[in-house]
Amino acid sequence: NPIFLKFFPVLLEYYWDTATENDYFMGGASGAGYVYPNLLTRPMPYFEQVREYFGKADMHDTDAWMHFNEPVYDKYAEVAGLESISMPCGPFGVTLVNGGQTCVFMRGNSGLNYFDASASAEDLANAIRAHCEKRGKPSFSTIHIVPDAGHPAAQGGYCPSDFLKIQEMLGPDYKVTTMQEMAVLAKQAINTGKLLDARDPRYNEWEDVRKKAEK
Repeated sequence: NPIFLKFFPVLLEYYWDTATENDYFMGGASGAGYVYPNLLTRPMPYFEQVREYFGKADMHDTDAWMHFNEPVYDKYAEVAGLESISMPCGPFGVTLVNGGQTCVFMRGNSGLNYFDASASAEDLANAIRAHCEKRGKPSFSTIHIVPDAGHPAAQGGYCPSDFLKIQEMLGPDYKVTTMQEMAVLAKQAINTGKLLDARDPRYNEWEDVRKKAEK
């Protein structure tokens, strides 16, 4: 959380100083703070705070606890200047906002939101596979893994080696990426016509329904 630059700068300095080339930083729970932006009566000061602290931290991507409220996340993307946002809302899909500059990943109806970390790496790989089989190719999915879901085995959550196992179990048709990498690929897919924007009137999140409509 880049607001730590204001309150606990030594914590961020520690993470940055000990980071390796395999480490990647993104925001959680809506940016520079922990809020539901669509519930704020005056959201603009918060959006400006996100822009300020993400700029200072050289961060560009965040999870955001906004439910499906287009005017709010459109304005959030515009003012905060983020490159990508992941949200726990539906319909599942990807949309471009802020003049095509910001990629919004919606993980509603995916079965991958609030995934209990007491499950095994194999459980998560199977859930990803089951989800993606209902979508076309390409599809872009974010997963919100909860390390403290009330189950003792969930404490601590997954570790990097688990994600390597998941990538191996999924095989070459799947790729685990950073949000930044995925945003670049999703923008390219939408802009070249390989993926429909989730706000396109022709879009349907379910591949079988979409194929029937195309016929």
